[in-house]
Formats: sequence, structure tokens, C-alpha cells
Amino acid sequence: MLKDKSTYSQAGYTLTELLITLSILSMLVLLPIIYLPTSMNTYKTKEIADQFKEDILLAQHLAMSHGEIVTIKFFGPQKEYRIFGSKVYLVRPFADENMVFSSHSLPGIQIQFLENGNPRYSGTMHLDIQKEKYAYTILLGKGRVHYRKL
Repeated sequence: MLKDKSTYSQAGYTLTELLITLSILSMLVLLPIIYLPTSMNTYKTKEIADQFKEDILLAQHLAMSHGEIVTIKFFGPQKEYRIFGSKVYLVRPFADENMVFSSHSLPGIQIQFLENGNPRYSGTMHLDIQKEKYAYTILLGKGRVHYRKL
């Protein structure tokens, strides 16, 4: 009892079905590659903003621990900022070549902490990194620092 070959179906995929499947699969593989650089830039700018806040807190702690006025001064042409008191504690080059510091309501383009850790002046300064903008607010009293993305 042999069956007739005509009763068997030739199950398989057509060329059109294979091409559609491969195109969908290739799109799914390429999507992360396309969006990865954008998310990396966002991550990088956030890390730079976090690092600057930590440097402000470092200056405050140096002022309290050494009992002296500590200043953060920005040098635009050299693309760096320095934390110094009686000596230079930190020289940090700008992490991105497009970083720009600007004073919004903070007098001058520097931040000073007194011997007790209080800031000499309160106010807001802006940090522009590529297309991102951050506002740092330094409060009087114990010198709390807040920053937010604008």
C-alpha cells in the first residue's frame, strides 16, 4: 500500500515569506545600533553633571577640613576649572570640549566656600554640555547644592 506522491504536500516557506522574516529580523537587530550613540551621549552628559556636583561638594569639604576659604574658578580658554585654597587641590580639564559654564544669578564665574563650609554667595549657575543644559543652585546656610536638567 504505497501512497500516491500527489497526496503529500510540499510544506515549506515561500521566498516572499523568507524575505519578510529576514527584513523584520534585520530591523530588530539594527534598532539598538542606531539608538545606542544617542543614549551614550545622554549618559555621558549626566555623568559630567554628576561629577561637577561632586567637585562642588569636595570644595565645601576641603574648606571645612582645612579651615580656609576654598574657591572653584573656571578657566574657559584653558578648558578647565580649579579648586584651590592656600594651594591648588584639583585641576580638572573639561570632560567635553563643548562645556560652557555661565553665571545666572551667582556673582562672578566662581564659587567660594568659607571656613565653616557656607558659601560666600548663593545663586545659580548654568552648565551647557553639547545640547544639554543644567542649572546648579547653591543655597546659603550649610551650602546645599541642587542641580537639575533644564
